[in-house]
Amino acid sequence: MQYAHDDFKRNYDIVEAAVEQNGRALQYVHDDFKGNYDIVEVAVKQSLHALQYAHESSIIRNQVVSPVILKAIKDDPDGRLVFHKLVEDKTQANIITILVKADRSFVDLIDDHGRRAIDRAVPDCKVAIELALCLFEKFDILSDTPIIQKSPTTCVFKALDKTNGSFVALKCINNHHQVRHCLRCHMNNISLIQS
Repeated sequence: MQYAHDDFKRNYDIVEAAVEQNGRALQYVHDDFKGNYDIVEVAVKQSLHALQYAHESSIIRNQVVSPVILKAIKDDPDGRLVFHKLVEDKTQANIITILVKADRSFVDLIDDHGRRAIDRAVPDCKVAIELALCLFEKFDILSDTPIIQKSPTTCVFKALDKTNGSFVALKCINNHHQVRHCLRCHMNNISLIQS
């Protein structure tokens, strides 16, 4: 595909056949195909290294990351290597975010020198990983601090708001009726304060 005419690089059937033979050929196809879920899956099945050339939109469909890609990273002998290459490339931060949200264990993939992916990541990718590991991409629940409060229906944790560096208390409620009750009480308290 590298030396193919642009018309061939834009033809679905030709591109599909090319990446089926050599997944790395994805780097030479038209950009539209680098963002095509089906083409990228075919390429990754042939060579996980093709993931380096994929657009972030191509690895997710209906808000679910391609199971083919997740399985390839976990099971392919090159999975660790490819993930480590991704975290060393700042242009891959969005793909890293998507992959880490789908499987948090990727950050602990070890390279041949015993280094974890999160420790090797370039700054942009490290920030992407840290935010993907946070609750709602905002709160880092501090594991070294005790639970503030625990009851049969709620649990309150100390967390760091990564957007502004302040500490907050996060209240987790396990019953939707209790959530509604807490919200009503909270809104009533706001109304009393404003009065």
